[in-house]
Amino acid sequence: MRARSGPSVKTLETEDAAQEFIKKNGLVVIEFASEPSKTFESSAQGLLDMMTFGSVSDASIAKALEVEMDSIVMFRDFDEPKLVFDSSDDSSKEKFEKWISDGTIPLLAEIGPKNYGDYMRRGVPLLWLAITPGKSDDLLEIVRSLAKDFRDDFSTVYIDGVQYEAHVKNLGLDEHTLPGIIITDENKKYIFDPEKEMTKESLDEFMKAFKKGELTPFLKSAEPPEDNDEPVLVIVGNTFDELVVSAEADVLVEFYAPWCGHCKKLEPEYTDLGERFADNDKIVIAKMDATENDGPVEIKGFPTIFLFSSSEKEPILYQGDRTADEIEKWLLKSAPILQGASGSGHEEL
Repeated sequence: MRARSGPSVKTLETEDAAQEFIKKNGLVVIEFASEPSKTFESSAQGLLDMMTFGSVSDASIAKALEVEMDSIVMFRDFDEPKLVFDSSDDSSKEKFEKWISDGTIPLLAEIGPKNYGDYMRRGVPLLWLAITPGKSDDLLEIVRSLAKDFRDDFSTVYIDGVQYEAHVKNLGLDEHTLPGIIITDENKKYIFDPEKEMTKESLDEFMKAFKKGELTPFLKSAEPPEDNDEPVLVIVGNTFDELVVSAEADVLVEFYAPWCGHCKKLEPEYTDLGERFADNDKIVIAKMDATENDGPVEIKGFPTIFLFSSSEKEPILYQGDRTADEIEKWLLKSAPILQGASGSGHEEL
């Protein structure tokens, strides 16, 4: 995230000023035009968190920087150092914003907390290479060479599979499968067969197969419990479709982590809620360990509670107090299948 200060577009009046502007910021976009464009300034205003913008009106400065006048150029301190915006067929704000977003992303870079948001904002599938540092230099070069051919299709990153072991495990890999390759696309994951040798040819085939829709998503799943007749139904990755998606009832699912303190605090309240709806065949109270199982929704924190209903295209997020009373009240008002129902199944005086 870049700090916002001063005008959205900095006027660069000398070659030295332009060179210093490029060197100091490392990643900039400059418009070269005799008359500054209002459209450029307007577009830049909304993109200051992604990029630093400048303007040059002197043709001699453009010549010194080896660019043409009447052009918009991105200067970068990585990969290809100059990118020229192609406005020949479409100069829309949407195309310009996409060009900016794509240009901020290197062909291959280590992903971490500081740049994770940049990759999410770009909005294309993410190809992860999980490595043991110092042991995958040749593989990194292979992936880098492929990243150029698939630039429009993937953001390509590598991650330290030792330091970020927990995250790599959540992706579906572990220390025994390093190095590993996985593609994430929204909530789906596609793992390169760990039994195959990682060559340029095999990885190229894997990436092309993804583009063609020929890969089967990987689904992380724990084993389902042998007995599953408690008030709160236990869901795992392999049973989600059967017990939630295909259910005739509306299903409330708590996505939790075993180590989460808030989840532990919720547990007795959630069990109480399950007991209240135990005799109601229109509602199922369920839970899933989101650290061991993949589900159809993105979980950003624990616990997260969603209501799944066959009459709704998207699950409904619960955002109220985490007590049995409050969740029950919300269910009676929000569950499509319960509209018009008298209650959760127990009688009141």
